[in-house]
This record gives sequence, structure tokens and C-alpha cells, in this order.
Amino acid sequence: MSKVKVIFRMKDSEYTRSYQSPRVAFREVYKYLEGADSDPFRMAMYCDPDDLPRTFHKAIDVPYNPLKKKTKAGFYNSQAWRKLRMEALDFYGRRCVACGASARYGADLHVDHIKPRSKYPDLELELDNLQILCENCNRGKMADYEEDWR
Repeated sequence: MSKVKVIFRMKDSEYTRSYQSPRVAFREVYKYLEGADSDPFRMAMYCDPDDLPRTFHKAIDVPYNPLKKKTKAGFYNSQAWRKLRMEALDFYGRRCVACGASARYGADLHVDHIKPRSKYPDLELELDNLQILCENCNRGKMADYEEDWR
């Protein structure tokens, strides 16, 4: 995933920041411009290496909805995730692919995102990005590793 840059400008100053994802960049642009609609000198230029630069003068024009926050609990309680989780358990089996533990012998099984949601939000509902891990293996892996043990 390529980094995006945002140039923040005011009347007498300018600074640039880099962000890992467009969502985070747009959130910061929104916060920067929020409440500054009366300042004609305040603006932000969003620069994505894969697209043309976009300039924003008002928070309302930024493609970011402050009321729609992605929360971890919200995602894991969603119907889409619950359905996909069951598909993954049925498709890959109910056994940890790293150590072989199963629920039959007391293991708590997790459906793990191989490429973590925090770094690859566009893959969060892709069956190909999921694997079954026991709680111990999943907690050890965390978002630090992108190991596919299937």
C-alpha cells in the first residue's frame, strides 16, 4: 500500500504529512478544515501517487464521514463478518492451521486475518485472507506477522 501525502496550508505557513491510508489522510484533512470555513486561506491538498492531487477548502467536501467510525467491535459484530467467519470455519476446517489444536479438545478457535485489517482494510471480508488459528497462536501472531499457515 503506497503512502499518501497531504499538504496543509494557512495564510503564512505550510506543512506536509504522510499517511499509510487514504481513510486516515481524509480524516486528518477533515479535522484540519472543520470549523475553518470562514478562513479563505486555509486549505489542504491530498496527494495520492496513483491519482491526481485534490484540493479541499471546506470540511464538507472531504470524502470522510465523522459519524461513521470503524470500530473493532462494530466490525466483529457485523452480520457480514459473522457470515464470512462461519464460511471460513466450514471451508478451512475447525482446527488451528499452525499447531493443530481443535475445539474438540478445548481450544478456542479464531478466524484470523492473514493480512491484518489495520494495514489492509480492503481485505477484511475476503475469504482468501482468512485462516483458522487457536487463541494462543492468534494472540502470538497479532498484527505483526502476515504468515499464511494454510
